[in-house]
Amino acid sequence: MKPWYADPQWWTVGGTWLYVILVFVTLCFIYGQLREARTNRTLNAVLAAFGELQRPDTHEARRYILTALPSQLDGVEESVRARHLEKIRPATLAFHHVGYLIREDYLDPAYETIMGYTWPAAWRCWKKSEELIQGERRRRGEKGYMIGFEFLFKLSESYRLIHNYPEPRI
Repeated sequence: MKPWYADPQWWTVGGTWLYVILVFVTLCFIYGQLREARTNRTLNAVLAAFGELQRPDTHEARRYILTALPSQLDGVEESVRARHLEKIRPATLAFHHVGYLIREDYLDPAYETIMGYTWPAAWRCWKKSEELIQGERRRRGEKGYMIGFEFLFKLSESYRLIHNYPEPRI
């Protein structure tokens, strides 16, 4: 009688099991790499969002929205509206980008961090600039103009209500 290791069938079984184990180890490695890539993607999106919100021109534009932008723009000339839009653009664009990143799930794991930081500013700036943005949507015929900013405002309102925060002063 031949020893077990001399039987080719045992070598086939052993090789198959070794192959299965190697495939399993490879899949575990790939899973770990995908998790790390997702974490890095989220971190990069958070850093980009915070970076954009912290730029000096964004701060100046937010200050302009809250202190110099008129509450009522009925009857205001187009050239004056255009100047207001240009001055608030860095802030509205930053909020639009953050809203887009959240809507597309790039910031979903960091939602609490982002909303805890941005909701009051986004809420106040949207309330103050909504009429101007809606007017620009109509003028351009683009319903999607600054839709990310509007999305961020709606999230901010939900966040405010969930946490029972009062409406910020405008």
